[in-house]
Amino acid sequence: MVAFDESVRPRAGGRPVVLVHGSLSSGGMWKGVRRALADRFAVLTPDLTGYGARPAWTGDRPFRLADDVDVLAGAVAGLEAPFDLVGHSYGGLVALRFAWEHRSRVRSLMLFEPTLFRILEDPDIGTPEAWAEIDAIARVVGDGARAKTPDAAMHRFVDYWNGAGAWQALPEERRRAFAAQAPTVSRNFTAGATDGMPLNALRQFDVPTFVVAGANSTGAALATAWTLAAQLPVVDHVTVAGAGHMMPLTHGAESLKLIERWLDKPRSPFRVPMGAPVHVAA
Repeated sequence: MVAFDESVRPRAGGRPVVLVHGSLSSGGMWKGVRRALADRFAVLTPDLTGYGARPAWTGDRPFRLADDVDVLAGAVAGLEAPFDLVGHSYGGLVALRFAWEHRSRVRSLMLFEPTLFRILEDPDIGTPEAWAEIDAIARVVGDGARAKTPDAAMHRFVDYWNGAGAWQALPEERRRAFAAQAPTVSRNFTAGATDGMPLNALRQFDVPTFVVAGANSTGAALATAWTLAAQLPVVDHVTVAGAGHMMPLTHGAESLKLIERWLDKPRSPFRVPMGAPVHVAA
């Protein structure tokens, strides 16, 4: 399913931009960005598995990241021109994997703290402390989902990403809705810890990429973002002062400016062939 605000009419023939949400969210999280971009771009905001209008996973095998990559592929199937792809959190992981598999279709990639957590336990480039931090949260959510006691698990999850007291500040109805999504959130964590894209291929990933992190985000999120950025050959990166992991929502104006600035950068249609040496200016 692709979320649309019917009051927003994309500019006919505008360059396509695809915005992908993270866990415990939906395409609707991008409503403000979509509205701001609609006069110049044709904006798509698909719902990933288990969020928004898209049903939860009911397959007879374990859910895989590839399943949400397929969801994204279906959402953009009608786009002919290369498009700009923006992803937040788990949506950034989905976007990264899609761009790896469909490089010719992606004009540029912008990632707000993508959850490629498996990079943290890599023996050469990882950060063991950050891996232990995020692995503990993933285990709490997974255990809560399996034991059908999701409230405490989602309490820990929400407070981890939003700060202590965030769960208690939510209305009861919202807490119930979030608790019901614990199995989906657990699947997202598993995808980030075990899937993603081949780490040994990151240095040959030639899609222009912009990695954004919040200065006040969690240690695991920051370590993931900057470890990833350090491996990519064609990359810009920035830290947003005062922002945390949910910066597209909590720092909407700053996030929009970064998105617009990135989208307005000229791009060369030429790319270095996969596997060729890439030289990056200091």
